[in-house]
Amino acid sequence: MSMVRPVRGVRRRAVTLTELLVAITISLVFMTSVVAAYIQISRAADISESRVQAHTRARNAIDRILREVRLVQNDPSLGNNQVFELTTNPLTRGDGIDNDRDGLVDEEIVDGFDNDGDWTISSDNHASLLFTGDRGDYVGVADLGDFNVDEDTVFSRDTLRFRIPADAGMGSPALEIRYFVGAFDGFNDVLLREEISAPGTASELTTLEPVIFDIMSFDVLAWNPNDNVTSPATPQAPYWSEEFDAEDIRNAAPPTQPIGAPLGTPPFQFPAAVYVRVTVNAESRMLADIPAWPLGSEPIQTVTLESLATLDAVISDPRYEMFVREQVKP
Repeated sequence: MSMVRPVRGVRRRAVTLTELLVAITISLVFMTSVVAAYIQISRAADISESRVQAHTRARNAIDRILREVRLVQNDPSLGNNQVFELTTNPLTRGDGIDNDRDGLVDEEIVDGFDNDGDWTISSDNHASLLFTGDRGDYVGVADLGDFNVDEDTVFSRDTLRFRIPADAGMGSPALEIRYFVGAFDGFNDVLLREEISAPGTASELTTLEPVIFDIMSFDVLAWNPNDNVTSPATPQAPYWSEEFDAEDIRNAAPPTQPIGAPLGTPPFQFPAAVYVRVTVNAESRMLADIPAWPLGSEPIQTVTLESLATLDAVISDPRYEMFVREQVKP
């Protein structure tokens, strides 16, 4: 009878406390790196999403404003009392970031002029804005559209008001529209659109609606073809104005008239073009949650978009072709 020999168990060495601590430490380092990477990726995704949303909001606002501005025409019911008013209200700060890297912060105003003196001839980019034929005077001159001009600006809260005539064919009444920054439904920093339908009649109706929340700057310039304009060109030529008021223009003393026109020529009560720049908050938090906004010094991430629209009521006017464009250098 054979004997079965018992199998001896394999002796295992116990894990020492030191080895256990080393393993835990390595695991913690690995997990910390993973968590840190996840936080960084998540934060980058939040920033990217905030910027995309801000860009979309700004683009929608600009498109709407300029779409309506293009409808501005002389209103026969008003005779000589046309309505177009632009006013500016600059604040004391911008985004708190040195955007043009010249060692200064928020040192310019959106006015088309080189306020901080860092423009050079290599900065000239005059062909990027407005319509062909009206820019000859600005070759080699610091102006809007050039590099180092209006690139590190303070914020502003401009107001734009204009009238769209009634359209009998479409059955639509006259509209008086005003864009401005104010408060709405408990929120500050809102770009608002006020509409007065059939103004001055028994059917007059006023409505107010938000266009974009968390707006930081609303800047508007008017291309002024009248001789009351201030421009960086020599001699004086049509240029952007921070303010434009049809009533002031027609009541000016001495009389205002188109640039280059003989004395007694009626002035333009509308600008030839309107430039709009919108800057919105691109942080992942609302402006109401940013300490001391808008007076604080904390840098704020923003998105800025700009565009312009020409007004057919002016550029198709014989006075514009005859006098204003004739003054432009070849």
